[in-house]
Amino acid sequence: MCDHGDILPDPMTLASENPEGVYAYDYEDCADDVIRVLDHYGYGGKAGKGGKGGGYGGKGWHEEKVHVLGFSSGGVIAQIAACKYPDRLKSLILMSTGLSMIQINERAAEKNPKFFEDFPACIVFHGEEDSRDKYVEDKMRFMECIIGYTPDGTSNADRSWHSSWKRITQAVAEQIHKRGAVDYGLRGGIRMNLGRDHFEKHKLESHTKNLSKLAMPVLHLHGTQDPMMLPEAGKELAATLPNCRTVWFTGPHWFGNHPSVLNLIVAAIVEHVAMTADF
Repeated sequence: MCDHGDILPDPMTLASENPEGVYAYDYEDCADDVIRVLDHYGYGGKAGKGGKGGGYGGKGWHEEKVHVLGFSSGGVIAQIAACKYPDRLKSLILMSTGLSMIQINERAAEKNPKFFEDFPACIVFHGEEDSRDKYVEDKMRFMECIIGYTPDGTSNADRSWHSSWKRITQAVAEQIHKRGAVDYGLRGGIRMNLGRDHFEKHKLESHTKNLSKLAMPVLHLHGTQDPMMLPEAGKELAATLPNCRTVWFTGPHWFGNHPSVLNLIVAAIVEHVAMTADF
């Protein structure tokens, strides 16, 4: 996020073919890609080479730094980008994420066995013969499983989110079908998990040390009912960051399951961006 607008990059999931069980990249590569996107559009620094869209330090370059927001696994990628390229970022916004995806999910599965028992049924391996409408239908069922979650097992999610998110999902589906980027068979998702595993096995310890030295302001948003990224995992992350402010919201692993919760989240982000304008 910057004064000129928002940039929403896709993570590198379908970019390369590789044998099953062999990682093609890890989270650090994804963080590097975030910076390459900034290079392409010309944001976040002063010196360097010019390139398309302004390029790093080139003609059309915007000297302002950017706010980087990451959700869930994207939050880990955002953490890495902040540690590796602190001169390019103004602040960091982390939502529903933690230090380690694998360890946290293992602990979460022990604490919320019913959710993790039901959740796999919502994950669909889309086939190349499946229609765009079926893709949207499957995605909505997946979202319902997460957004509608409550600790007592009775969904009390406000249904007002459904129509708006369905429109968004339809628009996204149209674009990814148009550019041939549908994750058929979840091959991209599997590669992303392999990349996650490689990062956590080989780089997590040094990453945690880097986070403890991060000077930039961090806004940390976390749901008190998150069945996947447990609240205690959010507390561990916040305790690692030296300049972190945490905002808790009532809800699961999502942007809240009620309009009032979403309003709280948006207000916290707007306030954070305003407070860190001069960082």
